[in-house]
Amino acid sequence: MVLAVVVTAAAACTGTGDDEPAATMEPTLLDPAVTHTTPAPAPATTPTDDEAAIIAAVHGYWDAIIDSSNPPDRRHPELARFATGEALTVALRTIERRESLRQGVRLPEGSAYRHAPVLERLETARAVIRDCSIDDSVVYDLNSGQVLNDAVATNIWRTSLVYVDGGWKVASNELISSTDGFAPCPGS
Repeated sequence: MVLAVVVTAAAACTGTGDDEPAATMEPTLLDPAVTHTTPAPAPATTPTDDEAAIIAAVHGYWDAIIDSSNPPDRRHPELARFATGEALTVALRTIERRESLRQGVRLPEGSAYRHAPVLERLETARAVIRDCSIDDSVVYDLNSGQVLNDAVATNIWRTSLVYVDGGWKVASNELISSTDGFAPCPGS
């Protein structure tokens, strides 16, 4: 259970396996041989009626977190495209920490990594998503390639989005629960 860039101080997830506090969230990453691109969400006719654009923004956010972590790159252009405010700040801090530790995050071959966001609430320029994710990403040493953490987790997130600059962006993420290993997502 390595992924998880969280935007609230209350969020918790296992990090690299060292003695870091449980409240630290870590981003995940794709295998470098895999290209991971998410198309920009189509602009909403009105920000209150485009559930597809909101879901696309959530997927874009997680894709950007993954893509910017292998190797860590805080200048990755997709970060600011899909994140704002606290979500962007936490993502950049996490990437910076990975850079200083010389660690990357990637998905293993045959990865089961996925997100299943569901719209919970939609207002004029705000939305709340409940997201179940399977996180089988691995933290590895950038110099040696040695895997440092390959734990798997099923996570439930509450993600808040805002409609800004003509599109939906993740503003915050809160880890609601985390279960070691693969677990069924509610409603699946």
